[in-house]
Amino acid sequence: MDVSMVWRRWIARHDRVRDALPAVPLIVVAVSATAVGESSWHEPRWQEAVWSGLSCLPLVVRSRWPLPVALVTLATGLTLMALVPSADMAPAAGLVALYTLAALGSRRTAWTVGLAAALAIAGVHAATHAESVVGAAGLLRLDFAIAATALGRAVRNRRDHLAEARARVVRAENAQEAEARRRVSEERVRIARDLHDVVAHHITLVNAQAGVAHHLMRANPDQAFEALAHIKDNSRAALDELRATVGLLRQPDDAPGARPPSPGSPISTPSPEDCGPADCPCTCPAPATPRRRPPPPS
Repeated sequence: MDVSMVWRRWIARHDRVRDALPAVPLIVVAVSATAVGESSWHEPRWQEAVWSGLSCLPLVVRSRWPLPVALVTLATGLTLMALVPSADMAPAAGLVALYTLAALGSRRTAWTVGLAAALAIAGVHAATHAESVVGAAGLLRLDFAIAATALGRAVRNRRDHLAEARARVVRAENAQEAEARRRVSEERVRIARDLHDVVAHHITLVNAQAGVAHHLMRANPDQAFEALAHIKDNSRAALDELRATVGLLRQPDDAPGARPPSPGSPISTPSPEDCGPADCPCTCPAPATPRRRPPPPS
């Protein structure tokens, strides 16, 4: 498995670790910046480094409370800028918090806090360095705050567009499945209507032939026997049509024999084992063996 994929999955399951990751390079850069001299390295200014580290601590919960974290980090950074004018990395944690607020919060809140932070950072820098607010350094810090907010909003818009695209795909798949189920239902209704017509036709023939056999049973036994044979053929044809159509209407996940036939179903023949004393107080006699009819006398 790809290492980057494993890392992303692990980070996605640990919110606090993901939120604290930007604080690590910020602290390292802040400590390094205090140790840089004009021509060589010197011992870091630990008071300034500790203050910069404390300003990064709220970033651990930036995804849970983006607005409070943004306000706290900005207030800490502005305080450090006012007390230590040489702290160039002071508003860095506030910029990360502004990005998080823009990516997770509402547009109005993000731009309100972002613009106010940009003006405050530029104003504090101009006041502590005796420069104009519209100077190069002041405008650079103003642009940093606005850029952090704009980057967060761009990420938020991209996430929203991806989520909407996924939702459209899911809705399209659901619509296709619903359309397929509707077509299957319509086809089954059509097959059921055809089954009704076929069974009704065969039952009509059986009824007519039974009436003929009853009428000719005593007067003309040969024709009555022939009518009974037609009744047997038509009833067998009706049962075959019924079995074939029921097989088409059966659900794909139905196992054979999963649904027992209802009482009186024409596609099942009851046996003495099916209706014994455990099911009803009556007993079913065994089917009689058909006897061959003697030939008529010559």
